Amino acid sequence: MQHLTSFLMSGLASATSGGRRYHVWMGSLTLIILGGAYAYYIQLRYGLGVTGMNDHVSWGLYISNFTFLVGLAAGGAAVSLWHRVLLFLYRTPFGTADPIFNNDVGFYVFTYPLLVVLREALQ
Repeated sequence: MQHLTSFLMSGLASATSGGRRYHVWMGSLTLIILGGAYAYYIQLRYGLGVTGMNDHVSWGLYISNFTFLVGLAAGGAAVSLWHRVLLFLYRTPFGTADPIFNNDVGFYVFTYPLLVVLREALQ
């Protein structure tokens, strides 16, 4: 528990350190997030009628924007893992074996990170 507390406190300290521009930027982003949360609350409380979405076109825009943002998030996740695939495809042996498993060190640099990603994806 002590490690978690120290981790959270160090994270809070690094998140709140910065200059004036940083704090203005974070404050404006926080206001945008709070405005979106309030709009979502109103939408949940009073229904989608308050949004004026009474025809098929507005519903189509609502659903297509949602699917676009989900696809954008999935694409961002895929792009962030692409370097591991490239490391695997263009791997080269180091010529040095580790003393425990007798694998080439290049396995741990190029192949193992992709295997970890695949294992996590299949769980």
